Amino acid sequence: ALTGATVSPSLLTAFPTESLASDLSRYGSDQGVAPPDTQLAAGPTDLVSAVNSAMWVWTKNGVVRGSADLNTFFPLPTGYTFTDPRVVYDAPTSRWFVSGLAFDSANDSRVYVATSQTSDPTGLYSVYVVSSEAGVVQDQPKVGLDSAVVVLSWNDYTGGATFSGQETKVIEKADLLTGAATVRVSSFALDTTRFGIVPVQSLSATTTEYLVYNDSCGTNTTGGCTVSTSALGRVAITGTPAASNVLWTEADPAITATTTPPAADQPGHAATVETNDDRFLTAISDGSTIYLSGNDGCVPTGDSVARPCARLIEVTVGATATVTLDSVFAYIGADLYFPAVAPDVSGNVFVSATYSSTTTYPAAAGLTLASGASSFSTVTFQSGSGANTNGRWGDYSGIAVDPSSPTDIWMAAEYAPSNNANWGTAVGEMTLSPHLSVGAPSGATVGSPITVTVTAR
Repeated sequence: ALTGATVSPSLLTAFPTESLASDLSRYGSDQGVAPPDTQLAAGPTDLVSAVNSAMWVWTKNGVVRGSADLNTFFPLPTGYTFTDPRVVYDAPTSRWFVSGLAFDSANDSRVYVATSQTSDPTGLYSVYVVSSEAGVVQDQPKVGLDSAVVVLSWNDYTGGATFSGQETKVIEKADLLTGAATVRVSSFALDTTRFGIVPVQSLSATTTEYLVYNDSCGTNTTGGCTVSTSALGRVAITGTPAASNVLWTEADPAITATTTPPAADQPGHAATVETNDDRFLTAISDGSTIYLSGNDGCVPTGDSVARPCARLIEVTVGATATVTLDSVFAYIGADLYFPAVAPDVSGNVFVSATYSSTTTYPAAAGLTLASGASSFSTVTFQSGSGANTNGRWGDYSGIAVDPSSPTDIWMAAEYAPSNNANWGTAVGEMTLSPHLSVGAPSGATVGSPITVTVTAR
């Protein structure tokens, strides 16, 4: 006989993290910013979360080990404010990477990257200015890395409002790790044909750094479209600045066209939560597959109106880019937005996002899609307690694979803690229950031993 247990998600731990109130209380009025740009990285013993202008270090059971005002952590010029943080733990080097943007009222801006000097996220960091522009906001720089380079990509807005192109910088990783006085950088020319490029975080050793972007030709999509049909832009960057051989190679496999999602509902305030647009938000690779996510507009099966949905795409690495999954997570009568995606060691998919409806206040939710399954499961790891009246939400959620236990995924997302403009963030740790199978003979003889095999994977 062969029996199987139903795979189900398990919430191992959860706790609230930063909120507008907590950051204002600790660091003062310069933290009064919305929405939170929620980020999370996981190391062997610590978690690092970053929201707007603050970074916190937590134990894995929710105890604060330290925090920093990113307005002083980075050497900002007078009048600048820090925002759009990204945090990554690089397991092969046991280092933490932090990046982000600082700007002033004249729309002058700088892009920064910092690398921890040891494996301790509360220790010293080497800090670098990657780019500095006058009158141009270098919006939402996103960071990815492989064994040899660290890549940053962002959108430029002249005067803070007019899109003027996309920039990508390739940095010699060894320079960052050694704290070199200057770092070697290769730059690609300002690109007006691509928008919202996301560098991939590599979980395994590789000397190819991938980037992805949404090249959709759908109705009301963000940015341009460089091909005649909707496509996933998948870029492979090889070489290093030290060798002066950095190369950009692109493949554009077809995907279903995306659309700009509508605003999300919350009790008493229909269509009041801004979900922004349909650009891709996160991308991570396990060495064979790139998993990426973003907002999308869809009509869920059984529903009659368009809603915010989480778009999930899987594409292979290597010379040929093959899309192996192109789907959405969606609810009848409810909304899902700002998804972050990561795989566990078995290729099961985990998503961190915000969930809300006309009867559910915005909540932090974790979703799972078991490998080979056709439907997903949802667990709320922080319920909402009111309607957020600020309007702005996002601009993204956080997610990280636990390097000490790669079957466990850490998630960070925004929720509404009260009926005002306050925002809150929370962290949850999820895993999928083991697949259990029992193998035994269909019959037996009294007095004769039999063998029963129980397998967990």
